[in-house]
Amino acid sequence: MRAKPIPPHICEVDRIDPVLLYVALPVGISFYTFHAISYAVDVYRGDVAASRSYLDYLNFVMFFPQLVAGPIARASHLLPQVKKGFTVQIDDIYSGSQLFLFGLVKKLAIADNLAPVVDRVFSNPNPTFIDIVFGGLGFMTQIYCDFSGYTDMARGTARMFGVSLLDNFKFPFLVANPRDFWRNWHISLSTWLRDYLFIPLGGSHGSHAFVTKNLMITMLLGGLWHGASWNFVLWGGFHGACLVVHRMYVENGVATALEKRLGGFSYETVAWLIFTALTLVGWIIFRCSQSADQLVAALSALAHPSMAFNLRPTNMRWMAGAFLIVVGLQLWQRTFGPEPWKDWNYAQTGVWYVGCLLCLMWFDKQERSPFIYFQF
Repeated sequence: MRAKPIPPHICEVDRIDPVLLYVALPVGISFYTFHAISYAVDVYRGDVAASRSYLDYLNFVMFFPQLVAGPIARASHLLPQVKKGFTVQIDDIYSGSQLFLFGLVKKLAIADNLAPVVDRVFSNPNPTFIDIVFGGLGFMTQIYCDFSGYTDMARGTARMFGVSLLDNFKFPFLVANPRDFWRNWHISLSTWLRDYLFIPLGGSHGSHAFVTKNLMITMLLGGLWHGASWNFVLWGGFHGACLVVHRMYVENGVATALEKRLGGFSYETVAWLIFTALTLVGWIIFRCSQSADQLVAALSALAHPSMAFNLRPTNMRWMAGAFLIVVGLQLWQRTFGPEPWKDWNYAQTGVWYVGCLLCLMWFDKQERSPFIYFQF
């Protein structure tokens, strides 16, 4: 693999060794490192039997559909499937192609169309409050469609080979607290961190200070996994703080008292609005990875609300509309199942295929943008 060219100003002015800056790493190294660690730990614990075939082990660690961006596989789930070999059946091809197409639509029709608009917002050195709010909403929708779209395509491809991969997302836009968010977002990573980091540290058994320490260490390292940048550490710490506060809020009985006072529906609605706003702040921190100045400008804009904006109204409508479309898709899947099309007849399925293809033809007009999680 060829390393990136080194910008002259970095080498000449800052006198930093280029080898330390740009190292050619194998594709998907973080994900198959997770696979290898979980396999070694599970075998050590006795949760899974060691594989006597090196080829089976390699097939587990480097199974190609989810190699680059997950979902992170567990040996207990994937290893038995690769041991029995890959069997191709027409029903699996049919079902896998539907799931693959759904992911492709999310990636090309939504994520890639949001990418240039979001980039313009965060490249502005002097954004306004409205710009950052809509830009954050757009990025929140973009990263979900980008990452869950990849997951759908990976799972669909694996299914065509007779292999079932775990789902990595449920309904993260519909949750009302940080605990449920991490049960619905990047599930394979959050459960990996729980089982191999949080629980070995002592988990939630102990004093409040002890559990707080475990949560913060887990989330800070989870943020750092995304990249050696302070904004990722800050993002992990932000979500760790949210988890700590929510745990106190529930344990002290405040949640129960407010729910009784407001009523179930009103309480859930208010909680959803508050947590969606907090998640939005978190995604703004996550997105500002280019420089500390970018993050300071974004947070400064959030701290000074005003009605001024630089965005085009059409772009604002598109970012808000895309968010509502994704919320609608998640409500549809939560109501009728993760893959509602499975029980459709041939006529309904035909309309589904035509609708997806029309979306790709109509909205697929932007230049391709790489999957966001390819960099992690």
